[in-house]
Amino acid sequence: MTDGVNVIISNRIVFNDYEIFNIIVQNKMQNRVYLDDLQSTGNIYLQNNKGNKFNWLNHEYLLDDITVQKNENKQISLKFNKQYEPSQDANAIVFKNIIVDNNKKLDLVIEI
Repeated sequence: MTDGVNVIISNRIVFNDYEIFNIIVQNKMQNRVYLDDLQSTGNIYLQNNKGNKFNWLNHEYLLDDITVQKNENKQISLKFNKQYEPSQDANAIVFKNIIVDNNKKLDLVIEI
């Protein structure tokens, strides 16, 4: 948890060319939270222990899909590009641009 935002991984679904992580985002703040601004695929990614990054497929989302209102728990499915060997499993989901009410930006790393 960081500054009132907590992310819980519900489950992980693995396909040949992508992975889906179903998460629950708990917003305990008095402001809405955006997991990303959708301007770049590099703001939410999987990372393995070698530091390799595997970006999420943000072109499949609308801003409303990744917006969590104040004091809300929201289930969100995040889809990640999987162009790597299965032996290089990710060990974290990294959020580099969580935006609190269009102002403050937060980073959050969730261990898998």
